[in-house]
Amino acid sequence: MDSAVISWIIAGLGFVLDAAIVAAITAIVTHRIEKRNKERDAKEEQRLLDAKELENRRKAEDEERLKTAMANQCQEQICNFRIELRPIIERLGKIEGGTLSGLRDDILTCYYRCLEKGYRNDWDYTNIHDLHDAYTTLGGNSFIADVMARFDNLPTKEEHDRKKGE
Repeated sequence: MDSAVISWIIAGLGFVLDAAIVAAITAIVTHRIEKRNKERDAKEEQRLLDAKELENRRKAEDEERLKTAMANQCQEQICNFRIELRPIIERLGKIEGGTLSGLRDDILTCYYRCLEKGYRNDWDYTNIHDLHDAYTTLGGNSFIADVMARFDNLPTKEEHDRKKGE
C-alpha cells in the first residue's frame, strides 16, 4: 500500500480516535458533573430537611415553654384566687350556719304554734314546707325530719273544726 493511503488511514484513525476520546471525556465530565449536581442536590435537600426538622423542634420547644409558662401562671392565679376566696368561704360558712339555725328556729316556731292551736292551715303548711326545703338544701340535719312528720300529722283546720263540732 502506498504511504499516502497509509497516512490517510492513520489520519482517519487519528480523527476517529480523537472523536472517541473527546466523546469519552465529554461523557466522563458530564457524568461527574451530574454526580456532583446530584450530591449537591442531595446535600441541599438534606440541609432543607434538617432546617425544617430544626424549625419544627424549635416550634415544639417554644410551644412547650409557652404551655409550661401558661400552666404556671394559671396555677399562680388559682393559688391567688384560693387565698382571696378563703375568707369569703369562711364567712359564707358562718352565714350558712346562721341561716340553718334561723330556718330550724322558724320551723320549730311554726310547728309549736300549730301544735298549740291544735291544727295547721294551708298557709302554715306552705310556709313550713318552704322553710324545710331551704333547710335541707343548705344541708340541714335529720332532726327536723321528725318535726316535719309530726307537723304533717296535725289535723287541718277543717278537720279540727269538724271534731270540735262533734
